[in-house]
Amino acid sequence: MKFSINAYCDPSMGTLDYDVSIGVLGNICEPYIDTVSSVACSKLSVSALWDYLADYSEYFGIFMLISGALLVFAGRKMLKPAVCFAGFLTSILVACFIFYAVYLENESDIADFWYFLGGGALVGIAVGLLMCWAVKIGAAVLAGWGGLCGGLILYESFIFRAEVEWLFWVTLVVCALGAAIAAFFLLDPVVITSTVLLGSYSLVRGVACYAGHYYNEVTMAKMAADGLLEDIDPWYWAYVGGFFVSFGVGMTVQCLSYKKEKAKEKARTQHPYMAARSQDSRA
Repeated sequence: MKFSINAYCDPSMGTLDYDVSIGVLGNICEPYIDTVSSVACSKLSVSALWDYLADYSEYFGIFMLISGALLVFAGRKMLKPAVCFAGFLTSILVACFIFYAVYLENESDIADFWYFLGGGALVGIAVGLLMCWAVKIGAAVLAGWGGLCGGLILYESFIFRAEVEWLFWVTLVVCALGAAIAAFFLLDPVVITSTVLLGSYSLVRGVACYAGHYYNEVTMAKMAADGLLEDIDPWYWAYVGGFFVSFGVGMTVQCLSYKKEKAKEKARTQHPYMAARSQDSRA
């Protein structure tokens, strides 16, 4: 004999409310009761795609650590490679969105992710090279990525406490668009800030690939929306602190390097020989 209780989700019901079908259903050998309650609703539902990708985290980690270190300390000096990297990431992101839309309809094809990733990478190389040719546009895309990473950290630091899931997406869009637009007016300061933001985030995620205790951003948004703030791993905040430390160090290094370059340029233009050549050319 087997007795079962089937619980069905109804998010509109209160935590203490429940509805039980009248009587016991089934037959005498396998009776069951159907219940409806909000308690049966999943408190945290995250796509299995993230769990699948976690099996390959050590490979992604190496890429994130190397690219992150280069962007943090030499992002502006390596403007064209950084712009190419931004175009590459953009194509990868689009490919992942396309896969995710397909994956939602057929979970059995999750391994096909690598075809989408490979296609996005190939297109990303071409897009990255094109961005190097149109540096101004490429810098705006790079700034958008920096703003996106800044938005992620802002949300994960304190905005998530509002426990509103849609605020996660609003924060990302506003920060990314704001940074991209600012790049057309203040190229060097925005490029420095964006590369340090993107690099610092990449370093944090690279470390997390090996050390763990870090929450996927979508997971974080869902945890906040479901009221699971007390369940956050305390070690997670070490990553947030590490991001700000990396950001501060990177900004200091790049700003000092930028000031030295400007000082050298000014010294060259003020040199007597250079000034005389400038006057001769005007004459």
